[in-house]
Amino acid sequence: KDSITKVHTSGDDWSKAHWLWGEPRGGSPPIQVGTHYYAFFHSSLYHRTLPDGSKRRRYYMGAYQFSAMPPYEITAMTTKPILSGSMHDRRNPGAPACVFPCGALLQNGVWLVTLGVGDTACAWMEMPHVDLLKLLWTSTVLTPLQPQRVGPKPKPFLKQQE
Repeated sequence: KDSITKVHTSGDDWSKAHWLWGEPRGGSPPIQVGTHYYAFFHSSLYHRTLPDGSKRRRYYMGAYQFSAMPPYEITAMTTKPILSGSMHDRRNPGAPACVFPCGALLQNGVWLVTLGVGDTACAWMEMPHVDLLKLLWTSTVLTPLQPQRVGPKPKPFLKQQE
């Protein structure tokens, strides 16, 4: 227990102020690209109440970038969902409208993100890294990130192609 260090603390307040689709949590393991890590997360909000009074959630997927150096501060995140669950997706009766990112891989400049859909199906999506950068907003000035040429990169924890 003493060896566990809390990370992302500086970004927590920022994410609450700029991500309006529930609390960001879970998702893909982070992948290092240059001097930052990238990860995809999910969140949810109640979106409808049924006649019996029960509520149904809708899940959303976003992404964030954080420093590869301690204290691992969040440096940017999406402010709008990349994907959202739909009542039209195949799902179990009573299951939420759900998209749940599970894994990510960056290969040849394109993200491959695997996800669960509707608590019943598996799916994947592709997104060019440059398109993801256009969706990420910095936590200090709220401006979209621009693709940057990365200098010598540290040895990655998990080798990925850029």
